[in-house]
Amino acid sequence: MLAIVSVIRNTRVNAIKRAAWFFFKALDVITRKDDEPVFKKVSIRLIYAGVYTTVMKWVFLLGLVVLAGCVVINEAPAPTAPAPDNEPDVIRLPPEAELVACTSDVDCIPNPGQCHPDNCINRKHDDLFEVPQACTREFRIEAAYNAQDCGCVNNVCTNLNEGKDQAEPEDTTPPRVPVEGDLEQFDCTEEARDADLCPALYDPVCGWFDSSVNCLVYPCAQTYSNNCEACRVSHVEYYTLDECPTG
Repeated sequence: MLAIVSVIRNTRVNAIKRAAWFFFKALDVITRKDDEPVFKKVSIRLIYAGVYTTVMKWVFLLGLVVLAGCVVINEAPAPTAPAPDNEPDVIRLPPEAELVACTSDVDCIPNPGQCHPDNCINRKHDDLFEVPQACTREFRIEAAYNAQDCGCVNNVCTNLNEGKDQAEPEDTTPPRVPVEGDLEQFDCTEEARDADLCPALYDPVCGWFDSSVNCLVYPCAQTYSNNCEACRVSHVEYYTLDECPTG
């Protein structure tokens, strides 16, 4: 805007100078006595030319001022880009009541986010938990390692092993071997015990515990998804095919 004002000021001064020059030029022509009709015509043309030039310059300058005002009025603010969302993706768990709600035992599984699960959840929420990369090779009798260790009690997924005690029985020790004589025993090899990963297949076996585990009820064993999973547990001495027998 200051630049436009400066241009207008300089142009106005130049216009005044030119108008004065035309005025004095015309005055000089008019005051001459010789050949008066010709000089009168010339003087009139000079005056008209000066007036026309001045008027056109002022019209041009007025147009510039109007155009500059329209540009300023119509100038819209530059769009601003939305602020980047730098917040990391966070998995928001539903309320605990929804996590453990169930209608039958089939709905319940051990918490997949724990190495030694102490609670059970509804299986439809298992993708909300991150499976641990590594776990210690220990056995906790009160933990829920398999779906059989979880049950739907009063419409709530419950760890059925919760509250179990590892204390030695006072009187008799239940048998550690299968009662049924047709159950073939398979020993765990060193290669199977050192396996880092096991295939994701369900071919259930019954892993029988060694003397390091004091069992209160028969069978002194636990069902595993396959023989690889059973032999990876340090206190499993051997396994039999299919799920563990009932007491």
